[in-house]
Amino acid sequence: MSQWTYDEIKLAMEKLIEKSAVDSEFRKLCLVNPNEALKQIAKKDIPEGFTVKLIENEASVTVVLPEFKGEDGELSDSDLDQVAGGKGEGLSDEAIASTVIGSVGAAATAAAAAATCF
Repeated sequence: MSQWTYDEIKLAMEKLIEKSAVDSEFRKLCLVNPNEALKQIAKKDIPEGFTVKLIENEASVTVVLPEFKGEDGELSDSDLDQVAGGKGEGLSDEAIASTVIGSVGAAATAAAAAATCF
């Protein structure tokens, strides 16, 4: 299993977004098999169980909803372990990727929206 750092995920997602904007065949791959597209960009295996979802931007604004926490609003034991006294094992690969993808996606969406305003 391959491990990725936060910086590797961020850089790979930035490259993926850049290439998907100018390469129509790569863009199709991103939509059909995003994990393979990410693997090609990063030249590194994707961690087992890690999935990427890429969508065509067909809206004025695209918002990624946060992970569902449940109806009661209670933190899970895992969430509590992460924040208790600043201890815990750090963010999971999924949490890091979600943050990166959300940040990169939000920046790209905001840039595209701003470009259409002028």
